[in-house]
This record gives sequence, structure tokens and C-alpha cells, in this order.
Amino acid sequence: MPRVCLFDLLPVELLQMLFNYFLAHEIFLSFSDISDYVNDALRSYFKYQLDLKSIEKSQLNFVYHRIRPEQIISLTLSHDNDVSHLSIDFLSVFRLEQFIRLRSITFIDIKYEFIEPIFNDLHKLLELSSLSFDIEKIKYKYEIFNINFPTKFNRLNSFLSNVFTQILPQLTCIHLNNGNLLKSISLPYLHHLILKKCSLDQFEAIFQYAPQLKSLDVCLRFENQFSQIIISSSQLIRFSLTIENYSISMNQLKQMLLNLPYLKHFEVNANGRNLADGQQWQILTRDLITFNFKFNTDLDRNELDLHSFRTPYWLEEKCWFVAYQNNCLFSVPRIVSTHVIISSSTYVYTTAPDITYINENIKKLIVKAIPIQNQIRYTDIEILNLQCSISYEELMFIIDLRQVKHLFILSLDDLLKFIPLEQVLPCISKLTILNDLTMNMIKQMRYYQFEQIHELDISLSYENKNYIMKEIVYIFPFIKQISYRNYIHSIQDIVHFIYGFRHLRSTYFYTYLIFPNIERNIYLNRKFPIDITWQLLEDNDFLYHIFSSSNCKSIKISVRLTFTM
Repeated sequence: MPRVCLFDLLPVELLQMLFNYFLAHEIFLSFSDISDYVNDALRSYFKYQLDLKSIEKSQLNFVYHRIRPEQIISLTLSHDNDVSHLSIDFLSVFRLEQFIRLRSITFIDIKYEFIEPIFNDLHKLLELSSLSFDIEKIKYKYEIFNINFPTKFNRLNSFLSNVFTQILPQLTCIHLNNGNLLKSISLPYLHHLILKKCSLDQFEAIFQYAPQLKSLDVCLRFENQFSQIIISSSQLIRFSLTIENYSISMNQLKQMLLNLPYLKHFEVNANGRNLADGQQWQILTRDLITFNFKFNTDLDRNELDLHSFRTPYWLEEKCWFVAYQNNCLFSVPRIVSTHVIISSSTYVYTTAPDITYINENIKKLIVKAIPIQNQIRYTDIEILNLQCSISYEELMFIIDLRQVKHLFILSLDDLLKFIPLEQVLPCISKLTILNDLTMNMIKQMRYYQFEQIHELDISLSYENKNYIMKEIVYIFPFIKQISYRNYIHSIQDIVHFIYGFRHLRSTYFYTYLIFPNIERNIYLNRKFPIDITWQLLEDNDFLYHIFSSSNCKSIKISVRLTFTM
């Protein structure tokens, strides 16, 4: 008797609604060849979301043979070294104008040489309504740095300005690194905007050029003092605001919010001395559905009881609770920081009915000392940073160690406190050792092995580097990624640092020295069939990516360098 496929009993519309919850490669890997009926549903589905950053190389050809460009509505292209070849292969198979139904396109770590060919064709995507692009994460080939980089960068900005003038007016959703490229572009259909950096002038102009804006997520950076923020919108419903490098007043925020009469969801992260005023916020937030905040502010002793946030409006009508810890006033649980620093004086003041509200979102804990009056046991910590000497028993009292994936310790021998590792820290895979590794540390640990550790972040004594690295290979035999906080004197240093790790896939170096003739030296080294790219991080910091591959394996090396001007 032939086997019945239960999916064949579903209407095709219901089956395709199910597809909406998966990425394209997940759909094909899960549903292909289940039955002829399901295959027909796959062929007639026109809402595929293809993410080339999430897909494996082995899966790409499988997808290529089953998908047509006109079926794709969302596309993510990435030149991250691990998957850069996928985007390159993809663009060699399909032309951008073939994606006649494409609504959303996202660029992640795109290589410089691909910007113009891709962006020149964006105007051909007539259905495009969403664009995400970060100009500061472009990857440049190494030699471009030596060919008048400022001129190249200015030319790129000019090119993108021309492209954006053409395509941005049709979009409803934009995610950019900063507001420079928006300038005076009319955005009549824009509903959703995310800007990682924005000046006050750019911020005020947004509301002038985007009259239909309904959702705004922006980080403001102020260069000068100002008296007020002049904005007005009858459409804005959701507003997430971060203010950096400036201490803002309650009055300035009040003036801004009074010009947003239809705002329903407001989130703010700011610095200021008089922001802990529950009575003022009660007046300003009465029509809001959600209000979340994080204020870096000092409270005096009279304010520590948070009296103005204990009224029936806050506790009963809105059910909005707040807490104060380490000079930070925040709403809970929504804006509880995902990471917390605790010391001997740590204490949490809160209006929440249960202190466990504070614990809900905390994933990273930095321990400088055990609090004298400890109130909380942290149960979901994934990153634990121990910056003091502390016993295992003391740790168990305040932390559930079973969830920890990444452990920071001062010294390598501190790891002995957690033996047997597989029982005490069953989820751990990454280890950071804060102090330099020394020969004495290595001698204490040379007979131990920690097979659970797959990622290692270390700094070591340069004079004994060869001996130390030889022993590290034995102590941590299954390392896939390693990071070094060391001075790099030569390409030979890189070779010595990675030699012996059989499972290694990527390496990161953080250094203030620049070894000479980086490109020539690497190209001449047969151990590194090379692709070098770099990204400007900030100020004089650059991140070099050295991608080496052979038939047996690939290794990605990243070197962070700081130029001293």
C-alpha cells in the first residue's frame, strides 16, 4: 500500500503559509521531494527569502537547481570571508534585473569592487521597497589603501549619493549606517528608518523629507550644545532613540515628545541628571502603549526609594516597573541590560514586585567582587567574566554555571576550579584568559586537556612564545578559532601561532605594530594562498582579513592594526 504524505492533505495555500516562516534553503532542505504535490507547491511559491550568509556551500547548488530569481522577494548578500564565494557565485549565475519580485535587499560586509556593479543595477528592481546597507563595513582589497584611499572613499560616497537619489524615493524601509547619504532626498513613501549614526541637523531634516514615517530607530551624536530638538510628525507611531556624547535634559525631551501626538511606542537610552522624574514622565507618557528607557544618571539618597515611580499610574494602570543599579535607571524587564557588572557594593533598587524581574534578560555577568548584600541568583548567564579571585563555592551561590558558554578568567590555572569541566560547565566552548600566559602557568597545566574548548582568546609572553604555543596545542586540542592579543613582528609569527592546531578555521590578531611589506610577504608565503581585504573600524583602527584556502581546509586570519599618526 503506497505511503500517504500528510502534507498532501493540506490546501496549497496553507502549505505555502508554512513556508513563510523559513528561509529558502531551509524550505528546500526540509520539503523537497517529499511528494509530487509538495514539489508543485515549491515551484508555485513566490515568496522565498534567500540569505547567503546563513547558507552552507554544500547547500548552494541544491538551492540553485530548485529556485528561480522571480520567486525571491528577499535577498541577503554577504562577503564575509566564510561565505563570500557564495555571493560571488550567485551573482555570476543570476543578473540582478531577473529578480522582478524582489522587495528587500540586504548587504553585509560587501567588497569594494562589487559596490558599483551591484548598485548600478538597483534601479532595475521595480518592486524593491527595503534596503539595508552599512558603508562603514565595506571590505577593501589591501592594495587600495596604497592608492589614495581618501579619494577612493570620496568617489564612493559621490557614487552612492547619485544611486540613492534615484532609488530611495521608492522605498518604504531603509537601514543605513548614517544620515549623510540621505541628505536632501525626498522620501514620500518611507515608513521605517534605522540610522546607526545621525547628527541633529540630519535628524530634524528626516521629518521634513519623510512625511509618512511611522517607525524610527536612530542614534544621535551631538557635536555642539543645543537648546531644543525641532521636529514634528503626525504619523510617527514607534520611536527608538539613543543619544550619545551629550547630557540631555528632561525639558529637551519634553519639547520633542509634545510634537509627536500619535506616538504609541517610545524607547530612549540617554544620559542626563534630571531624567529620574516619574511625575514628569507620567504626564508625557499617558497616551503611550509601551515606554522603555535606560538613563545613565546619579540619584541622591532621597531618590533611591524611586518614590515618583511608585504611584498607581506606574504600578497599576501601566504596570511599568523601574530599577536603579550602578548609576543607571532603567525599565524592567524590557531594558534590563543584557550584561551587568557586580562588585562588593552592588545593590538593586526597584519598584518591581519581584527581584527576579531584573534577572530575566541578563546574559553576560562581569564579577569584580561578590556583593556584600547579594539579592539575585543569576540563572541564564552565557558569558561569565571573572575579574577577581573567587572560589567555586562563592560562584555557585550567585550563578547557575550550567548555562555558561564563554568564560573569562584571570589566569590559566583558574580553570582548575571548574574541574571536571564537562560537569561543572557543560555548555562551555569559549575561553578568554585575561592575563598573559607565562611559562609557569603552562607548567602547572601541561598534563591537563580541555576538549570542550573550541574558541580561545589569549595573550602570551613573547620571549617564550614557541614553548607556550606548543603546550597550548596539547592543552586545547580541538581549537577552531583562536584570538591573540600580541605584538606581531613578522609573518613568521603568524605561522608559529597557528601551527599545530588541526581543527583551526579562523584566527584573530590584535596589535599596535604593523609588520612591513604585509602584502608581499604573505603572497610569497606558500602556506597562505591569499585574499586580503580590510575594513576601516574607527579613527586609525583597521581590520585586515587574510583568507587562505586549499583543497583540505580554509583558514581565516584577521589582524586588527592601529596606525600611529
